[in-house]
Amino acid sequence: MILFNKEKVQIRIYSKKELKQLNKAPKENLSICENFYLDPSTSVGDLASVLDLEEEGTYDLAVPQEWATDNDFPTAIWFYSKKSPGSLVFGRPMLLGEMMERLRKVLLIEAMVAWNQKVLLIEAMVAWNHGDLV
Repeated sequence: MILFNKEKVQIRIYSKKELKQLNKAPKENLSICENFYLDPSTSVGDLASVLDLEEEGTYDLAVPQEWATDNDFPTAIWFYSKKSPGSLVFGRPMLLGEMMERLRKVLLIEAMVAWNQKVLLIEAMVAWNHGDLV
C-alpha cells in the first residue's frame, strides 16, 4: 500500500495483489497504472482535493440533476475553470476518468521528484566518500 498525502487529505493506492488480500476486487476505472489501483473507498471529494483543483478553479461535488439523469449518473464533479470565461458561470462535468488521468500525472511528478532527490543524495554520499565534499 502506498499512502499519498496532500495537505490534509490522504489517499491509499493498492497493488492488485493487495486488493485481493483485502477481499476487494480491483476496479478498472480506478486503475492508476498496470498493477496499481486507487482505494475503492476514496471519496470523489478527497480525490478532487489531492488534485489541487482549487488552483485551476472551483468545483462542486453535486452535479446538475438533469445532466446526471441524461448521462446515467456517472461519477463526476462539476468544475468551474478560471481559464474558460463561460465555465466560471456554467461549469462543466469533470468525469472520474479525467480525474484519474490527472492523478496519474501528479503521482508521476511526485515519483520523479523523489527519485531526483535520492539521486542527488547518492551523488553527495559518493562525493563525501571520495573526499570531494567538505
